[in-house]
Amino acid sequence: MSATLNTTRQPDDTLTVVFSGDWQTGSETPSLSSLAERLAGSNIKGIQFDCRHLSEWDSSFVVFSSALMARCRADGIPVDSEGLPKGVRRLIACLLYTSPSP
Repeated sequence: MSATLNTTRQPDDTLTVVFSGDWQTGSETPSLSSLAERLAGSNIKGIQFDCRHLSEWDSSFVVFSSALMARCRADGIPVDSEGLPKGVRRLIACLLYTSPSP
């Protein structure tokens, strides 16, 4: 199953990012730049994740998710990561903990 990404704007101006399919190295996945374009100037008050339809994932999904979260932080957009798989949240926490400060 190919990787897909959809977004839904909630009534409170939170953006739900819905991941589905197989997010694995070598698979065709949506680009972060297309999602970043949707966020630019959108007055989004936060983002949250819905991974209920995510079939498989590997490090490429962790990289995509952490890059999206970093982009949101840089733009001042709060991120609720609870909708990500627990393993992804743990790996991102490790990345953030061990990343050098700019």
